Amino acid sequence: MKKNILITMGITLTLCLSGCQANTNNAETEALKEQITQLEQQITELQENQTPPENTEVTPPSADNTPTEETQATPEQPATSEQPIPPEQPATSEQPTTQESSAAEATPAPEQTTPAPSTTQTMEELTSLVSAYADKVNAATPNASASDSMDQFFALKQEEKQIDDMLDRHEDELEYLYKNNSLTREEYKKLERDLERLEDQLDDAEDQLEYLFGIDD
Repeated sequence: MKKNILITMGITLTLCLSGCQANTNNAETEALKEQITQLEQQITELQENQTPPENTEVTPPSADNTPTEETQATPEQPATSEQPIPPEQPATSEQPTTQESSAAEATPAPEQTTPAPSTTQTMEELTSLVSAYADKVNAATPNASASDSMDQFFALKQEEKQIDDMLDRHEDELEYLYKNNSLTREEYKKLERDLERLEDQLDDAEDQLEYLFGIDD
């Protein structure tokens, strides 16, 4: 702003001086001089008003008054609440100790006794078959016709052969049971004697059949 005022005053003085040189009238020259003098006083006053006093110093704000990050009081952190202690877990069921489990493993399980295997036919069934066949042979009567008599004979002979096969199979089964300790020696001997009596009875029935029909097979 001060520079603008000085430039304006200088332009005004230059115009006044040029006007003084152009006019030869003394009266006007004197009047212009007075105006110039007034302008110079005004410029001086303006300069005095614009110039700051020499002794006054502008002090910048003290850096000490500026709060720093270190001097700023940090808000106190709230005390952390104590975490609740979880309740104790209930005691689990007692597990068997290693010694107990090993002892249980070492103890052998009781052997399961399997029932003795049975034969295809029992001794009672075989006895009934032999007795029924002997009765049938004793009651047989040869037919008058030779062909019919022959058919009757071979039918009874075939039945005797089937009963004899059953007795042989039963004998093999008794021997198997004895060798596998399913029968004692006494039991095996008794059953073997019963089976021999049935075989003898069947042989007697066969002999009677041949005698009745007069055929020696």
